[in-house]
Amino acid sequence: LEDGMEVRLLGIPSLFKKNGGFHLRVTSMELMGEGALQKAFLALQKKLEQEGLFAREHKKQLPRFPFHIALVTSPDAAAYTDVIRVLQNRFRGLQVDVYPTAVQGIRAVRTLTDALQTAGARDDVDVIILTRGGGSLEDLHAFNAEEVARAIFASRVPVVVGVGHERDVTIADFVADLRAATPSNAAELSVPSMREVLHHAQSAEHRLTLGMRRSVQESGHALVVLFQRLHSTLL
Repeated sequence: LEDGMEVRLLGIPSLFKKNGGFHLRVTSMELMGEGALQKAFLALQKKLEQEGLFAREHKKQLPRFPFHIALVTSPDAAAYTDVIRVLQNRFRGLQVDVYPTAVQGIRAVRTLTDALQTAGARDDVDVIILTRGGGSLEDLHAFNAEEVARAIFASRVPVVVGVGHERDVTIADFVADLRAATPSNAAELSVPSMREVLHHAQSAEHRLTLGMRRSVQESGHALVVLFQRLHSTLL
């Protein structure tokens, strides 16, 4: 906190009857205003970078064929619909568990952190997708929160972050194991296309069949030559 900052507070009010004193026991605080938010963004970015939270060596590899996705977002957001549609189109049969959260406002940081901690501790989840649509720096404040960043970093499950558009950059993007340009792109990067997988499998089967035929033909030819030599030797 610094003098001149604009903040939104959530707390428990109380009034002292004797002197009329009003008190607010603050339970959470949210910065307001583009200038203050940008300053806080840069300060946190520098702090976490120095701690190594953005380092490439900490990035977890996504599985080639994930079957269980944890989707952390608001079910009311357009990003939710986009991600579900792309996942279903690319890889049918996926299990998608939705962790409903607020993506902006006073509850967003807590609900996002709780969801990431819960999904990130599971052994049966292959990939976590953290997403929301675009917005102003104030709208994206929760994705620039230190608690959310540390929850992503601590997750045992790889986290793909797709927030807004290409121009929208958040602290969550830097910590993520993989950053996507948009929510739809996050779904595309998380799972392979079933059509492409089937195409590669068919191509591999064709190459294997040709290889086996060629091997049998070469072995048969070698066997014929061997019998001819053996026959010549015996005669």
